[in-house]
Amino acid sequence: MLTNEVSIVYIDDIIQPQLSKYLDKHLKLKNVKKSYAEIEFKSESMTYEDLLNNKIVQEANLIIVDSRLFENKTAKNGKFTGEEFKLILKKEYPYINVIIITQNIIPNIKYIKKYSSKDTKESSKKYYDNNLKDVIEENITEIIEYRNIAKKLTNNAKIDKFEIEKILNVLEGKKEYDKLSKKDIDNIILNFQNLERAFMQKKKK
Repeated sequence: MLTNEVSIVYIDDIIQPQLSKYLDKHLKLKNVKKSYAEIEFKSESMTYEDLLNNKIVQEANLIIVDSRLFENKTAKNGKFTGEEFKLILKKEYPYINVIIITQNIIPNIKYIKKYSSKDTKESSKKYYDNNLKDVIEENITEIIEYRNIAKKLTNNAKIDKFEIEKILNVLEGKKEYDKLSKKDIDNIILNFQNLERAFMQKKKK
């Protein structure tokens, strides 16, 4: 995958056609090559573990997930919010950025409200251009900055080059998890957390 290629995945129990079309066809990102996929979550037969084990999820750079994804009363594992899934996802795959979308108001949580023709006279494209595009671009900027910092770490003699290479592969969405043991994955997560600290320190300067 190219340094500036980003994989975006949209997950919803009912795929919103306007959002799907926007992400796939209308979203234009400067200097970034975008790939797009979507997953329709069947709450009566699927669990969040199914998503965590899904290759499309594992190889994503940015996930856009509906807040009420796991709240259906017929859900296999009971009610579960997109926000809670975001926390679990960040624990398992800290390199994946997540944006929460919803039709509802969620107190104390960052989210993007889904388009509704009842709420605005704008077209869905214009609405998402005005309300979602900047958030996506901010996340992509962060993803690319992580990659750039990780590449700089390759010049650090104190850090194992093989470990850095694995981090870079994972950050760029390459299929690494098939080849790695749990210990390898744990090491990647630990090293990524160190990378994250370096990233936050850089932002403070």
